[in-house]
Amino acid sequence: MVTHHAFLWIAGWRPTMVFRLLYAKAGLQSDSELAVLLKGLSDGNLVGLTPAQLTAIKLLWMKTIEKEEEIMRKMTKLQQAVADRSLVEFAQIVAEGK
Repeated sequence: MVTHHAFLWIAGWRPTMVFRLLYAKAGLQSDSELAVLLKGLSDGNLVGLTPAQLTAIKLLWMKTIEKEEEIMRKMTKLQQAVADRSLVEFAQIVAEGK
């Protein structure tokens, strides 16, 4: 399962995409169901979320962004360490060849 998650991450899928999809769906629903909203009816879709639920979603989204940024910083350090090591090894090979 970890490998599957790694491939998703490498391909550009991030957990924050879920929130983007959620907000996009909520926006589409609110546009298409404006008349229903104006009448005060609710059919159980995302438009009917309470302010507390929206706040909870926003807080979770912010925490998710923080974790993604933490992972990206760690990945950057790992990539730099690997690149630096490879560059040093390459320089040694070139120096030995002279």
